[in-house]
Amino acid sequence: MRNKQEIVGITRSYLLYLLRWQLSTPILAACVYYLTKHIGATWTTVLANTVGGLLFFWVDRWIFRHTNILHIGELWEVVDDALCADCGRSVNRAYRLIKFGAYDRTHDKTPKFRCHECSRKKYTSDRATGRIGPESEVKTMGNGAMLPPGK
Repeated sequence: MRNKQEIVGITRSYLLYLLRWQLSTPILAACVYYLTKHIGATWTTVLANTVGGLLFFWVDRWIFRHTNILHIGELWEVVDDALCADCGRSVNRAYRLIKFGAYDRTHDKTPKFRCHECSRKKYTSDRATGRIGPESEVKTMGNGAMLPPGK
């Protein structure tokens, strides 16, 4: 459950993103209006979207880096047919947590995958000790952690 401050921050970021979309409308409309009679509707649309992409790439980049609009939490990697790093069993599906809060194993040279049961145990243990998770959630959530996907 998100606290009130997080909800206000996400709402503010979302409104900023919607405003960005509205700012793109006049640029795209101008391209369509002036170019359709010269190069046709299809090529005008392609050109308008290209111009929009060139301009708004930088705005989107700023929005996603400096706001909390994509605060989705955890990033997991799931593989098929692997050995569990903890119990050593051969399993059909194994998991590893890649990123969560300050925990980041994006460039891990030797990733460790775990079966569903071992992954749940490690996740719960790491959340309880504060090793993983956003700092605000670690203090308040306790056992209310989202676990890796089921079978």
